[in-house]
Amino acid sequence: MATIETIVKTINRELVPLFEERLRAELAVRDRDWLVDQVVRLTLDAHSLQEADRRSVMDARPRPAPTASPASPVSVLTSPDWRRSSPNTAAPPATA
Repeated sequence: MATIETIVKTINRELVPLFEERLRAELAVRDRDWLVDQVVRLTLDAHSLQEADRRSVMDARPRPAPTASPASPVSVLTSPDWRRSSPNTAAPPATA
């Protein structure tokens, strides 16, 4: 009497050679670097794979261009030459 397991094994034996042939033909035309990446992915455990995917996504995101921000009031006041650069520190008027 056939079981589901024997049916699956029979079908699998029939399909494996065809599957292998088709897989080899597809992989033969792929880029070598891509193939290496895929082999590495297949050997990583699930956690490492998620971490690698997260890094890839982060690396692929466009990064905003750095913008010049005006100096904060605190940085101006703590600058060593804040008195020289401040417009309110002009020399006192001469007394006659």
